[in-house]
Amino acid sequence: MADKTELLRLPKPDSTSLVLSEAGASLIARGRREASSLLLRKKEPRCLARVKFHGKWGLIDIQGTFVSEPVFHGLHDFSEGRAAFCDWIGGARSSDQFYKENNILWHEHRYILYTDDFGPGLVADPCSWGFLDSSGKPISAARFEFVRLFREGLAGVRLHGKWGFIDRSGEFVIEPRFDGVRDFQGDLCQVYLDGKYGLINAEGDFVIQPRLYYLGEYSEGLAPAAEIAGRYGYIDSNGSFAIEPQFARADGFHCGRARVYDLADHVGYINTVGDSIYRCKKIEENTNMGRKGLGDFVDDIAFVTLRRRIYTDECEHLRLVSSDEGEGHRVCIECSSCTHEYCDPARGIFLDSDGKSIIESQDHFLNAAAPFSGGLGMVERTIPENWHTFVDGYPAWKAYGFVDAKGQVKIAPQFVQATPFKNGRAVALVKDVGWRMIDRDGAVVGESIPGLNPNWMDAYGFKDGLASIMVGTYPNEKVGFIDIEGRAVIEPQFDSTGGFANGVAVVSESGQEHWRVLQDKGGQVHHRRDRKYGYIDSGGKLVIPYQFDEAGDFQDVDI
Repeated sequence: MADKTELLRLPKPDSTSLVLSEAGASLIARGRREASSLLLRKKEPRCLARVKFHGKWGLIDIQGTFVSEPVFHGLHDFSEGRAAFCDWIGGARSSDQFYKENNILWHEHRYILYTDDFGPGLVADPCSWGFLDSSGKPISAARFEFVRLFREGLAGVRLHGKWGFIDRSGEFVIEPRFDGVRDFQGDLCQVYLDGKYGLINAEGDFVIQPRLYYLGEYSEGLAPAAEIAGRYGYIDSNGSFAIEPQFARADGFHCGRARVYDLADHVGYINTVGDSIYRCKKIEENTNMGRKGLGDFVDDIAFVTLRRRIYTDECEHLRLVSSDEGEGHRVCIECSSCTHEYCDPARGIFLDSDGKSIIESQDHFLNAAAPFSGGLGMVERTIPENWHTFVDGYPAWKAYGFVDAKGQVKIAPQFVQATPFKNGRAVALVKDVGWRMIDRDGAVVGESIPGLNPNWMDAYGFKDGLASIMVGTYPNEKVGFIDIEGRAVIEPQFDSTGGFANGVAVVSESGQEHWRVLQDKGGQVHHRRDRKYGYIDSGGKLVIPYQFDEAGDFQDVDI
């Protein structure tokens, strides 16, 4: 093999040469998979979508023509030009027998991709797994028990009970010998062997021998790790502890800050050298209604909610009571009358990277309401005089607005409800007007949309310049599309959609629905709609007819 210090030349499809520097030579040392990926990106984009037709999965092109016939029991989205597929091998065995033989937990029975955990990767009914290339052809026979998706040119696969890695041609570059693996990040990957965690490079050599009780994902050059239970710190890529084990729990870094729980029952944030920038009692961390007490840093700002209670009384005096004062009635501090609890379970604040609140105010009725998104954070102001009154079913004693990263109010609290910003737009409930889209100045954009479900738009945002909207209530809701100016480009008429991708959107037909009754392993009954799916263009024209049992978005499969 040529010396790594030399320039290496690889043939391109047009017979010219691609010149790689010394830095590029390291890619060749890992194999030709990276170079082939680079050449692949030079081709014209190729868009494919996975669809289920008469109970089997296949691939169609943008014209709706099958490029891979519907013959697969399962098919996943493309990742780095490869899509995982599975074939049925159950035979006469029951699913329960297969699960027990392969040590699969009951909640792993569906096609689930685990990107955070070691194995099992993609899990299905009794199946064997393989991969398709971007033309829809298998790169190898379906022979793997489980697989993970391609990352950094490699995919984890399990064969005969052990995990290894294949390249984009389907050949093993790291032979199966591990009990569990994660995906590669750069040149490194976490592995699990004989009950311990370690780290390997792209050649399969150990950078960190399997000696750790726990090893988390790397972020910003550090990974939470522990050699014994209950003592967590952070290691660098060489396996040395950059922050010594001292925490009861440690999470990954975001914007140079990580959430940790210490041994004295406190929770807070540290920086990359282990210095504490914020801490509070764990009992004060609020996780009501699914909200994380101490959220991750986004745009260098963290959204934190702490428990508190507001009490009112017959004489309309108020006092704030923190969670550690307990529960129950309180005596008014002004006139000793009996008080009644007003249910506001959390006080929200925004913290900067130094652990300081960006909203400097003694106003206890102004709180952070949602994490930063699009450079703005949502705040809410409590309006006591509006207690127990409602607007369109929403509490009228809350008014929502937005602040910037310095804590300056950019949009004054005025809306009955609002959603975080995405693509420069948010949805807000304007009193006496209805749900409207607003811009970053708080100006109303577009027409009122009667019956709008704001959470639907908030979840999907704008794709290809269009955002899907849902109107109506279950089970009669319909989906359409608006543009960035709030104009209804495609009137609500579909039962569901995945949003636009590469100029088309998958939609399900409106009309008569068929319902199936399903019963899971625990005996719980579920009702599922049976629909047919097709694709529309940006003008709302049906370009691929309704015919599929299920359908995914079109992907540029060469990325």
